[in-house]
Amino acid sequence: MADLRKLPRQAPGLTPLAGSAPASWSSAAAPKRRSILPRLILIVVVLLIVAPTVSALISRLSVSQSAYSSGNNEPAWPQQTAIVASSSTAGPVSPTGPAPAGTPDLHPDNPPQPQTQAEVQQALTQNTIYQQSIIPTNCQIVSIDLTSSSHDQIESHMNAFVDCLMATWTPVIIQAGFQLPHPSVTVYSQEVNSPCGILPMENAVYCAADQQIYFAADLVDAMPAAMRALRYMTEAVIAHEFGHTIQYRTMILTSNSVMENQAASQAEKMGWGRRLEMQADCLAGVFFNSVSVSSNMTTADRDNILALFTSLGGVQSFSDDHGTGANRSSWVAAGLNSAAVGTCSTFTAPDAQVG
Repeated sequence: MADLRKLPRQAPGLTPLAGSAPASWSSAAAPKRRSILPRLILIVVVLLIVAPTVSALISRLSVSQSAYSSGNNEPAWPQQTAIVASSSTAGPVSPTGPAPAGTPDLHPDNPPQPQTQAEVQQALTQNTIYQQSIIPTNCQIVSIDLTSSSHDQIESHMNAFVDCLMATWTPVIIQAGFQLPHPSVTVYSQEVNSPCGILPMENAVYCAADQQIYFAADLVDAMPAAMRALRYMTEAVIAHEFGHTIQYRTMILTSNSVMENQAASQAEKMGWGRRLEMQADCLAGVFFNSVSVSSNMTTADRDNILALFTSLGGVQSFSDDHGTGANRSSWVAAGLNSAAVGTCSTFTAPDAQVG
């Protein structure tokens, strides 16, 4: 499977922070804390040095990234559930609106950042994005066999998938008063030196330093064999990463980092991290809900996505900072069954729902 190494990453125009400890998704194997943490999916986290004011904290912000590298002797992937085939469909309403291809913005502007403690709290709990609802698009997610596809075919597929994500999220982000640059997807076949550091293979990263997405051509090798041929497994990786894009552009990710660095204990800090991660899980679910009709998404497809997130939370040491499988799949299910972005307000949820 895969081990994770910590890769430092910096947001544009912000001061690097030494010794940052990133958070990331789980992989098929139980993680070894600190230096190597097996995970399936890689996500962004922003960490701050504690300072007298929020503006001082923001000025010293840095971004850290976890990524895959080869490893051996990991335990077996947790028991899979609900990996089935079905012809029944599941979709809320008929899709409307176009899903045009977009041109990636390779030099996006910096997102807004909170300047006061009140703005931090508002960004997390009363964000204008929570007042929005998704309008389904005509996007059709097609399958791709990563084991037999070429580098160019994978890159074309992933950029087309991001087009769907943009078609879903751009209207609501604008309505909420923010902007959403269009990230590119760069597929690489060997370790690459990105603005977020060296990215190993079996890796998928949203890099806040340039606000782009990186995808290793051999990512499929990090997945359990039983899940590799299922629809939406790889796309679930990117949809979660794009959830962090939404958080970054709407001040949620940065505000969460302020709270993490004000935490009085490691347990409290991980609690904030879980709220961030499960919100990204939920946002992925909202997206899949928006394309469920146009993509002929079946009940089995939905169940398999839930099984993926349940399994990710089945690794005990990983659940400490990302949540249990039951809670993760619960938030994904909430997104899958709703068009309301406010469904994903994990920062106002009871502790038991984000543990």
